[in-house]
Amino acid sequence: MSTYFQPSWRPLPLARLCWILTFVSFIAGSAGAIPKEKMLGSQSLSTCMDNSQFTLNQFFVMYTPNNSTLQYSFDGESSIQGNVTITLDIIVYGYPADSRKIDPCDAKAANLCPMSPGPVGLKLNSMKIDASYAKQIPSVAFTVPDIDGVARITISSAVDKRPLACLEAEISNGQTVHQNGVSWTTAIIASSGLVASAVVSCLGHSKTGSHVAAIAISIFGYFQSQALCAMVAVKLPPAVRAWTQNFVWSMGIIRIGFMQDVLHWYVQSTGGKADTLLDRLNTVNVQIAKRGLELSSRAVTKGGREFITVTGISRVAFLAKIERTNLFMTSLGFFVAFVAIVTALVAIFRFTVARGDKFAAFKKGWDIVLKGILYRVFIIGFPLLSALCLWELTVRDSPAVIVLAIFFFLIAVGLLSWASYQVIGLARSSIDLQKNSAVYPFDPSSLKWGFLYVQFNEGSYYWIVPMLVYTLIKGIFIAFAQSNGRVQVIALLIIEALYLIAVCYIRPWMNRKLNTINISISVISFLNSVFLLIFSGIFKAPGLVRGVVGVVFFILNAIFALILLITIIVTTGYALFSKNPDARYQVTNDDKSSFMHCKSRASVPNLGTPPM
Repeated sequence: MSTYFQPSWRPLPLARLCWILTFVSFIAGSAGAIPKEKMLGSQSLSTCMDNSQFTLNQFFVMYTPNNSTLQYSFDGESSIQGNVTITLDIIVYGYPADSRKIDPCDAKAANLCPMSPGPVGLKLNSMKIDASYAKQIPSVAFTVPDIDGVARITISSAVDKRPLACLEAEISNGQTVHQNGVSWTTAIIASSGLVASAVVSCLGHSKTGSHVAAIAISIFGYFQSQALCAMVAVKLPPAVRAWTQNFVWSMGIIRIGFMQDVLHWYVQSTGGKADTLLDRLNTVNVQIAKRGLELSSRAVTKGGREFITVTGISRVAFLAKIERTNLFMTSLGFFVAFVAIVTALVAIFRFTVARGDKFAAFKKGWDIVLKGILYRVFIIGFPLLSALCLWELTVRDSPAVIVLAIFFFLIAVGLLSWASYQVIGLARSSIDLQKNSAVYPFDPSSLKWGFLYVQFNEGSYYWIVPMLVYTLIKGIFIAFAQSNGRVQVIALLIIEALYLIAVCYIRPWMNRKLNTINISISVISFLNSVFLLIFSGIFKAPGLVRGVVGVVFFILNAIFALILLITIIVTTGYALFSKNPDARYQVTNDDKSSFMHCKSRASVPNLGTPPM
């Protein structure tokens, strides 16, 4: 069936947003996010009022401008009796772009004039759209990834104008900034910095290894903060939701098919009830974080069909195509695998590559170096352990999984607390003996703790403790406040503000470059917490404000992430290909470099001091 339809819609008044959206299109196009065929459509519909008398089990609509065709179909349940009027509102980035009223009787819609209780359905249909209508749609609507557009349908009584039902469809153009290429690129570059620091350290360039590792770990921490933004239980604009999903790999959230099957079996076999949401998508309507929703997940049944809303960590799991009950074990599994791989690589390097006098020092103290590296791995993994281990205590997937969560959380806190205690003790002993906290006693055990202090200046040897406390408190609120997103964002705002003030005042890192990088990361993290506060709706800001802020969030973080990646690439390249990379780093005024130099001539070589 084909019908000719010539609507009388007015042009979309979105000129004030066009320059921003065009810039977003350019960034996304550079990343390969734009497909060949232009389209606008939706495949999900949710209710936007309580006690809605019209619900849809299945909904599909797609407009393709190349052939000016609109395809649509739906299947639903109605409890409305009598004549109605339909109001269609198009909202783009919170801006009311268009509104029109439709009389089903004038449109000769047999199923809707009048409406009667019972099932209402329409098989796949198509209609031709007049070419003049396509010209009224801004070109950015087809090129901006993750466009924040909503079509709202309100059904009212034709007699007393009383609203009877409200439905919302999130508009998509098939383009997204959630790209596997972004995830792989950021993961490879961040990891290459850690590997490069280990290589140059083993070659004897301790200062260079320290700087490269400090930068790489800071960038890794920034990626994890992006992933934590995705886990906050508030409504996120589509672009923010898609962008932050690119970084959940840094929290160990990576989908591998066979691994999900094993974890599904493990949860069930240890007394838990594994979710099967992804297997039931043909019978379940999943809605992603409606505005104002504060529950991490909610399931209701309407007209015999289950409607589930996900947000926060549950939303991250759904978008990653991982069952919620598998999420924690997926993250933990990759962390354990990371520990095993690092251990194996160090052992292989010790017994195969490290031959001759060049690596003689490494062969002599490699076991101590390995312990220091593993402590470093636990620092990198502390954000995911502090957030997801504690979150597991609230969802309780199975008794065995809970035991694993408690075990790894206590191990991480215990090891890092013990290491921090050792560092502070060594520093105080050094102050008593030599009046200089940067020159520690020449004890072999200090090689294990070098990564905790070498990135900081002499007076801030203790800064690892505030860093760990900062990470732990953020993880606590992410884990335990999933039922109230506003509590989360307020807490995150306070935490980020206090930490930003502290790092700006103390400037604890070893030189200006590291202080600049880490303070910049703190500034961006604070701004992100402000954006999350706006998204939470606590200020009741207009939809246009939330839409624009979402675009700003994406642009700001995309540019900043690019700058950080370029920084680590340049730093790593110089470290690997320069004949004397240590010459680039001047001797610091806290005598730390002389300490590292003296230590290299001690009985145990200086291999654990530079971070990997």
